[in-house]
Amino acid sequence: MAFLLFLLSAIWADAALERVGLAVDTVDYIVSEFSTNEVIAESWSDPQSASPGSLLKPFVALAYGRKQGLIFPVVECTGETCWLPTGHGRVGIERALSHSCNTYFRLLSQNVSAEEVGFESSRLGLQAPPPNSPTNALWGLLADWVSTPQEILRAFSELTRRRNEFESAVVLQGLREAARSGTASALSSRLPQDAFAKTGTAVCAHPTRADGDGFAVAVYPADSPRYVITVRVHNQTGRVAAGAAAVILEALTGR
Repeated sequence: MAFLLFLLSAIWADAALERVGLAVDTVDYIVSEFSTNEVIAESWSDPQSASPGSLLKPFVALAYGRKQGLIFPVVECTGETCWLPTGHGRVGIERALSHSCNTYFRLLSQNVSAEEVGFESSRLGLQAPPPNSPTNALWGLLADWVSTPQEILRAFSELTRRRNEFESAVVLQGLREAARSGTASALSSRLPQDAFAKTGTAVCAHPTRADGDGFAVAVYPADSPRYVITVRVHNQTGRVAAGAAAVILEALTGR
């Protein structure tokens, strides 16, 4: 019975992706039950370790928050060192997470060590970055720190379970805003309840493709979690991956 439901979930997910014009062979995904961590739908072509890009930013935030006693800076993002050419303006931690501001996390990563970030990631089930990793690898700009999609699922699940911890609560509020109005806002446009979500873009896993891969992870619904999903879309951005995650979650929750 469980295998049949697994098969049906994958069929529903693939059909939903095709309906919105996403080629199934470019989309990788894993969906698990939040309460049990049981995988209920999966289609991932090469689930080896790879850089997840900006999906790593929350772990830098956790490390910085613990070190600085939850006193986060406010930064002026002009776009000079960010993915958004026009800049994000004045950003604090929640806005920086929701819009994945590179300028903000470039600064945060300069004030924490790989060991401090690794302490936070390891306690959530994500392998630590290599010792002496350059600061830009800690938030995903460089590809030194790699992980598997299963580790990403586990880490964001555990982060959500620790939502009563002060550092986690701050980070999760930023991830809620990401799903409401930030880089993962495709989730709020399709789903009736809030999610915790993060997007990222990283070097493509296929060396023959010039552009990067878009990543997204989401916990849904935020207030009473049922599903955790991670998605990778080849040759696209994290926003597109968030859209794919929304489509899959919509298909599963509608059944």
